[in-house]
Amino acid sequence: MSGNSLIAEEEHDNTPYPGIGILESAHECGKALSSGEWVDAGIDALSAGVDYVNYLDNPAGALLG
Repeated sequence: MSGNSLIAEEEHDNTPYPGIGILESAHECGKALSSGEWVDAGIDALSAGVDYVNYLDNPAGALLG
């Protein structure tokens, strides 16, 4: 790039399910557990649980959103 330290490098997510909330949270939870990061795993598990409750409450909205 231009060497400017104020410009962030572009990051790409190469997982097969970016943007699919419950799958992304479950995948991140698994990665955190395998690396021993228990706090991150707990946060990701809570996020997956909230996504699941949202899916039960409003399935069409969860699938479209």
